[in-house]
Amino acid sequence: GDAEPIIRKVYQWNVRGYNAEFDHVPFTWSHDSAPFTPLPKPVAESKIALFSSSGHFVAGHDPDPFGFKDMSDEEAAGRTAEFARAAPVLCEIPVDAPSRELRVRHPGYDVSAARQDPNCVFPLQRLRELSEEKVIGELADPTYSFMGITSQIHLQKKSIPEWIPLLKENEVDAALLVPVCPDCHMSVGHVSRGFEEAGIPTVIIMAGPFRHRAIQMKPARTVVTRNIPGHTISAPGHRERQREVLRAALRLLDSATEGGAILDLPGTYETAPNAS
Repeated sequence: GDAEPIIRKVYQWNVRGYNAEFDHVPFTWSHDSAPFTPLPKPVAESKIALFSSSGHFVAGHDPDPFGFKDMSDEEAAGRTAEFARAAPVLCEIPVDAPSRELRVRHPGYDVSAARQDPNCVFPLQRLRELSEEKVIGELADPTYSFMGITSQIHLQKKSIPEWIPLLKENEVDAALLVPVCPDCHMSVGHVSRGFEEAGIPTVIIMAGPFRHRAIQMKPARTVVTRNIPGHTISAPGHRERQREVLRAALRLLDSATEGGAILDLPGTYETAPNAS
């Protein structure tokens, strides 16, 4: 049957649930101002880095969290609290890594869509296409993924300051950031603010239920999709929607003139045209 009405209902439930928290629960990392670094050159001439909190890694390069080999999804879910106290592990993923070689582990969202089509949350293949088409000047090699359920203090005080030189040494002009789970949207908000303060322009693609994080944390630029956790950019296999969302994010990266810019994309969640 048609799953889209069910998914749209789930989306509405997510929006109500997470925004109830926004209305009633004080948030530690709210900000009154947004750091902002202008893009130094047009997107079509820029070297763009990909950072996702999706938890992807390349087969054969498993980060082996807490020293465990081949940790299952169930084992990861049982250690959610430990991940939330631990330092994030940044995984390097080469630009030419084929999708079939990508693996994913994350206790904060249903990884089935990300496993079926990494571009839902880690749009490596789509950005390669846009680079080949000269929509962007170059996709920085390597790309990066980490698990967004992590120690927020360690992320801000140690990890982000360690990640900034990686981009600067690679002469990156800007970073495209993709959060996935609820905590991920907070983590990526910190990453955006840290990068902007260091002079690296950023744009975040957020899922609609977490739009309030953009209001609270005030990252420089945010594109908001009407998608559920685990499908930040699109449904699995929806190549054209993935390209539309990425193009919108790149346009905002080019056009924003001050921090705190939010672009709400139109439309509703759609399964891929060829999905059964």
